[in-house]
Amino acid sequence: NPRYYQGLIEYREGAPTMPTTEPRNFKWVNDVELCALSGNPPLPVDRQIELTIGGSLFTTGQILDVINNITYAQPKIPTLHSALSLSSPLHMNESLYGPQTHAIVLRHLESVELTVNSPNNLPHPMHLHGHAFQIIEYGSLANRSEPVRRFSPECNAPMQRDTIVVPVNSYVKLRFRADNPGVWLFHCHMDIHFGMGMALTFVEAPDVLRQRQQ
Repeated sequence: NPRYYQGLIEYREGAPTMPTTEPRNFKWVNDVELCALSGNPPLPVDRQIELTIGGSLFTTGQILDVINNITYAQPKIPTLHSALSLSSPLHMNESLYGPQTHAIVLRHLESVELTVNSPNNLPHPMHLHGHAFQIIEYGSLANRSEPVRRFSPECNAPMQRDTIVVPVNSYVKLRFRADNPGVWLFHCHMDIHFGMGMALTFVEAPDVLRQRQQ
């Protein structure tokens, strides 16, 4: 499970060795239980997006990674260039950014809830560019009887991160507001999985982006 760790890094040669045993009074804390310093309450949900991450064996014999059965590939025309050059309302059409770009167009200031499912035996650190999302919930895909871990109702301020580890055979729910017009990747931060296609592109408010560039 994702946890908060603390420790000491010592660079001095000959420094005394720290004990390797875990102190009995040390309390492990799941990151979803921490409170954001900002104190921001959970965002309302305007739009829900469900994603399933994993790997697939293709007819070519290749094993590639996917999000919702799409393997990301870099487009011939940069996505940012397309967002700025497509005429209105074409810039809101996800298909025009290329099928392997896996573009999801977001409206300006809408609150998005991502549910990321990982029915895999390997954890994946998923990273979002351009935003710090709220960690709302973790849950098991393999055992629905396991308790769901949610943000603390005591502080009502979900922890904010730009990277989250999706545990083995589990899901996470994340929320962010589309208040930063641009083109932002959402991908696995393990380079091999990113390179194998575990990524998608959020094309955020291209209409507002174009207005700001004029």
